[in-house]
Amino acid sequence: MRAKLEPSETTSECPFKGRAAYYDLRADGHTLHDAVWSYEHPYDEHRAIEGRVAFYDDKVPQLHVKRVD
Repeated sequence: MRAKLEPSETTSECPFKGRAAYYDLRADGHTLHDAVWSYEHPYDEHRAIEGRVAFYDDKVPQLHVKRVD
């Protein structure tokens, strides 16, 4: 999945988790801007989310997640 992500210039700040970095998702010849975000260096209390990615499925209806176990 990370191979399809391109860092964007967007960031946001959460007082509980830290700074989130956003990524554009490139797939099938399309780019979904700021579709994904990640806390690469969260505060100590939230180390469990470090490096994981997240998305707003209601804001990016073109994005379909397939669970791989």
